[in-house]
Amino acid sequence: MSINNLGSLFNQGFPEFQENRPLWWLQPTDTVDYLDAMMDEFKIRHVPIIEPIDPKSDEPRGELKTIISKTDLVKILTPPNELYPPEFPLTPQQKLQLRKFNQEISAKCLNEIEDFAKLMTIPVKTLSLRNSRVGDVFEALMNPVRPEGENFTRRYRTLCVYGDNKLIVGTISYTDVLRKINDPTSHTQFLRATIGQNSLFKKREDLTVLTEDDNLLRARRILKENSFTHIPITTADGRFVTGIVDDVIVNTFLHDITLTQYSKLPLKYIMLPVNERNSVSPGTVTSKVIETFVPDNSKDRPTALVVCTKDSDSGKFTFDGIISYTDIFRGFLMFINPGSPTPENPK
Repeated sequence: MSINNLGSLFNQGFPEFQENRPLWWLQPTDTVDYLDAMMDEFKIRHVPIIEPIDPKSDEPRGELKTIISKTDLVKILTPPNELYPPEFPLTPQQKLQLRKFNQEISAKCLNEIEDFAKLMTIPVKTLSLRNSRVGDVFEALMNPVRPEGENFTRRYRTLCVYGDNKLIVGTISYTDVLRKINDPTSHTQFLRATIGQNSLFKKREDLTVLTEDDNLLRARRILKENSFTHIPITTADGRFVTGIVDDVIVNTFLHDITLTQYSKLPLKYIMLPVNERNSVSPGTVTSKVIETFVPDNSKDRPTALVVCTKDSDSGKFTFDGIISYTDIFRGFLMFINPGSPTPENPK
């Protein structure tokens, strides 16, 4: 069934949600090591933390305390060994500190980690299988929330869905919605148009951009002060785009133990270089862009893509802008309801 009717019930817009698929979840008393292993083994980036009514039951029936994301996890862990730039080697003392820290943090329960315990006090966005509407899904996935009394925003890229009697029956993510949008039988005109024709991406002049020689500390400050999660990286003259950094990679390196070592690390050493998996051109049709957002390998699923054009003389990429999954959502909502306000663009 199409998701064109934002007022239709959730289970009407997403009937495939009823299909049996595993829900990977943990209790607050499970360990950090278990969380890390679950994300790695099942290639997932979000894990619901549930306080079950019956602690001995495997059924996810109870209170949803929070959803821990990969970004949340890397904030408390140290970078994997293979990520350390050889140009900036750690001292023997730092290596010893990291090894000891990793052993101690991995054995702790989730509710013993200060950052996680704080998340468990913040109300979580959820959906109801029986009562939520299709429009609620878009609103919840598009709009970041600022918890009362806090100086940070939190964006939910995965939502838990409640059934009856406090039973969490599954999750729905932005990739699920993108797949529904990418239905050529219902949205042909939107999908066949390019992202330039659909005016989907944010233009270069409206973006915050850093160069390869800017450092991690500056990137972290910018991300902390804004609600966006990606920063394009250009050559020193700003002419060509060479990579992108996001909140995950920045938080991975700026751990307390490695802060002194890496705070001034140039971004060129840790950025993700522009390649076919994280970039598109303004002339790419929308359906192909969506396919780039949802590749088969879940570990490579980006939440934003660099929009660039290959320079025929140099072979480098001129920078046009950036597109996120929320830009696709916004454009789709404008397509099905021309002239109506979208969740991110109220009149």
